[in-house]
Amino acid sequence: MLESLLKIQKYTQDIHSTEELLEKEDQMVFNACLTLLANIGESINKLSDTAKAGIASENIQAIRGMRNRIVHDYAGLDSFIVYNTIKNDLDPLKETFIKIIHEGLVNKSFDEGEFEAAKNAGFYKFIDFNLF
Repeated sequence: MLESLLKIQKYTQDIHSTEELLEKEDQMVFNACLTLLANIGESINKLSDTAKAGIASENIQAIRGMRNRIVHDYAGLDSFIVYNTIKNDLDPLKETFIKIIHEGLVNKSFDEGEFEAAKNAGFYKFIDFNLF
């Protein structure tokens, strides 16, 4: 989830309006962000109860709701809501994900071998593993 969130932030760091998000690279950035937001919504369902406890229940519902809108009502999406979500809601969520990972490593509920493998995988190059 953190990787998807960080990719969204990287892809949209120079975008300052809904219109720019829609027009950037002929909607490629918008479509990539939708896919990544849907990934976050899908992945949140796979978290353990312990990890979910670190996320406010209304945030979990909002993340799931966004995923459902993206997946089931693509044509009816409000691009202004998508833009506002990207620009206003991701930073607090990022801090929550970092905290969950940190706590999982401290209390040994996360597999250290998997964590080390992720650190060495090119797919996760957007994550600063020094945060943990």
